[in-house]
Amino acid sequence: MDLRPDAASPVRVAHRGGNTRRSLRAALAAGVDWIEIDVWLHYGRLVARHDATLWRLPITLSRRSVGVQLLPAPQLDRLIQATASSGTRLLVDLKGRSTALPIAIVETLRRHDALARSALCTQEWGPLEAARALGDDVHVVYSLGQPEHLIAFLARRQEGTVPPWTSCSHRLLTPATVAALKDAGSAIIAWTVDDERRARDLLAWGVDGITSNNYAMLARLGQA
Repeated sequence: MDLRPDAASPVRVAHRGGNTRRSLRAALAAGVDWIEIDVWLHYGRLVARHDATLWRLPITLSRRSVGVQLLPAPQLDRLIQATASSGTRLLVDLKGRSTALPIAIVETLRRHDALARSALCTQEWGPLEAARALGDDVHVVYSLGQPEHLIAFLARRQEGTVPPWTSCSHRLLTPATVAALKDAGSAIIAWTVDDERRARDLLAWGVDGITSNNYAMLARLGQA
């Protein structure tokens, strides 16, 4: 699978673009290439949100804060349907520790005939391996958030055991690390980059795409 819809412009990914109805509308209006969705298996439903919740209560928990989720979390089925006619692809970030999550996501995407325009990603590589085992039509993107991830990914690229695309924290990227990934035959989406100068520096180094909360910036990058 080629994650780049248009070779003339960088891949543009709307960070958390499918997590709320408001962000989905904004991402679609910006004309991004990919919409990232954080998906949990929550009491039998595939729902989109970034943080964990407290049981069935509308209380979200993160490392830094406790919040209240006032609106119901969007369901993956409806997000697939809402983007079906837009041409926008779905980057599904697996959340939580349920071993049933990869299977449930792949089955849902397959049921909607959406695997061809979707990819799964996470920094936890075990679920990605489980997803890859479900069929050659399942596309995955290995996410790199720590230096050890970068080292392990480069080693596995040399072995030929992982696909070429990676979603990499921009803090790990320098001209040297970008060159190392390129030498390994990889293509790189940098996350999460909200500063336009930083985004353009990364693209100048050879990064292939940008994940951002700044959807207006992503729209401008597509016009460059």
